[in-house]
Amino acid sequence: MRLWLLILAALAVRLAGVAAAWDIDCAYDECFYGNLAHQLADGEGFQPHARHYWPPGYIAYLAGHLKLGLGLGGARVTQAFLSTLLVPMIFLLGRQAARDAGRPDGERVGMAAALLVAFHPTLVAYAHYLWSETLFLTLFTGALLLIHTARMRASGPLALAAGLAMGASCLVKVLPLYLVPLLAVWVIAGTPTRRGVRVAVLLMAGTMAVILPWTARNYAAYGRLVLIETTTGKNLVRGNNPVAPSNWDWGTGRSTRGVVLQAGCQDADLVDLDACLTRYGVEQIIQHPLRFVTRAGTKVADLVNPTSFLVRHIRRGLYGDWPPPLAHGAVTVIALFNMALMALAVWGWTRHGGAWWQLTVIMVLYTLAVHVVTFGMSRFRLPLMPVLVVGAVMAVLPWRATTPRRPRRHRQMIWATVILAILLVCWGARVPDLYAPPSPPGLSGWPGGG
Repeated sequence: MRLWLLILAALAVRLAGVAAAWDIDCAYDECFYGNLAHQLADGEGFQPHARHYWPPGYIAYLAGHLKLGLGLGGARVTQAFLSTLLVPMIFLLGRQAARDAGRPDGERVGMAAALLVAFHPTLVAYAHYLWSETLFLTLFTGALLLIHTARMRASGPLALAAGLAMGASCLVKVLPLYLVPLLAVWVIAGTPTRRGVRVAVLLMAGTMAVILPWTARNYAAYGRLVLIETTTGKNLVRGNNPVAPSNWDWGTGRSTRGVVLQAGCQDADLVDLDACLTRYGVEQIIQHPLRFVTRAGTKVADLVNPTSFLVRHIRRGLYGDWPPPLAHGAVTVIALFNMALMALAVWGWTRHGGAWWQLTVIMVLYTLAVHVVTFGMSRFRLPLMPVLVVGAVMAVLPWRATTPRRPRRHRQMIWATVILAILLVCWGARVPDLYAPPSPPGLSGWPGGG
């Protein structure tokens, strides 16, 4: 009963946010998503944006609402329900993680984690932003739950369902695509039997079953292999160009136009342009290894910085002209919330073990690797939000181990201290920007109508 009341409260908060932001202007990718969705709904097919293709999932999601006459506002309402689904999902994740760690209070951990997600300011805000994160996070979290359960039970059907959910999330954001093989190895390592191998194979098969029809469509269109999209080269260049990494949180994102000319890629079609920029980005890393290493710190600071797109919207006045004390106060609360969540998650997950701890380590290292190679931004850590929330809750809620844990406590203190020191350095480099004058909002207003 308590969980149902929490779900209803979370939905009410999100729907209230949708109502309050019904006429909010779009910014950056929101505008492009809206335009591409209108083109798709009007029968023009999937069109490129700025000479590259994005994954088709979110554009199709918006276009479906337009085709049904629900408009982009209707897509926001649907997202409120999708975002609310995270509440019971995180309850299950928290309960599983506590049991994995040998804690007897799985229900309590699950409820506390669900409560945190229900009123998480960034997740509430994303429910009314027309960015792909809400749809992606719901699919991705569902896939993680299914993968964990399939591994525990050595269940082939659950593994296949996990793969289908993971494949669907890849069509919304391509980030998990290369995480799937790592998860398959994790399954086999935990269950080194024929049943474990079967679970891993079905996980990968389910993922590719969703992706390959789109890949076949791309091959028919271009005559070359394009698994999902063509943004790899652009993202490599944005993090490894001669000037500086992009930082869209602060409005310093850099266009690839100059690099396209410098690299001699300007006459290429969409697929060849991506390949050309990818080669150029890799060459920049190989030819300038010291620059790549020194920039890694900047990219990690951008990834973990305590801002969010909610802060960005407040600073730019997209929610209206707030008095400076109110705006600064809201930004401070959001930033402190984000810092506390990350710090407590470090303590919680270095203190606990189990399968979810292993999954968390894999996901964190994978996320860091991807964004050190490309570029960092606060939005990119959202896939980690489920495990960050659960880790934070397990750090806060007291528990008593049933076996002596002295050696682990010693290692816990060392790892937690090192990671928290890194986070403090990263935050110290970014906190002043929270209160700097807002940068230009980029595009605003909905192209193609609302």
